[in-house]
Amino acid sequence: MSTTTVIRRPYDAYSLPREVTGALSPIPPALWFRELDVADRALVLRHTVPQEYGEVAEVLAPVFATRRVSTPERLTRNLHAIAEQAQTSNIWIVSDGQEILGAMLTPQPRFLDSGVFTFSILGVGPRGRGLGLERILADHAVQVARSLGLHQVDMRTVA
Repeated sequence: MSTTTVIRRPYDAYSLPREVTGALSPIPPALWFRELDVADRALVLRHTVPQEYGEVAEVLAPVFATRRVSTPERLTRNLHAIAEQAQTSNIWIVSDGQEILGAMLTPQPRFLDSGVFTFSILGVGPRGRGLGLERILADHAVQVARSLGLHQVDMRTVA
């Protein structure tokens, strides 16, 4: 007999679990959870919760595996180790409420050691393609960097 795990998805910035909000400080709560209207679809850009790490890996790993560039083995391993990545990265997703359409990892503020906001993992799965989600996620990274007083963003991704 199998059991189904029900994921309680956040419905606003203040419904994110404490272990997540602690990693977000000092990013303003207005950036933690944003409702989007994209191509007449109600989507949400928000920080992920630990129960979704597996789904994030399922979205990101194939995106990088199908690119025509060489993906370093270390990066491929890291895409499957999202829980480990969450120790130093904030994991942002775009969701339609049912599934994750795209994801991006950015550095947690406490691990920034220069005036540059650098990130390298951003990807959109098949159901999210053609909606401009890559741009929405990249713009979100810029907004996060600006909220931290940083004016230079270095994006190193193939997405």
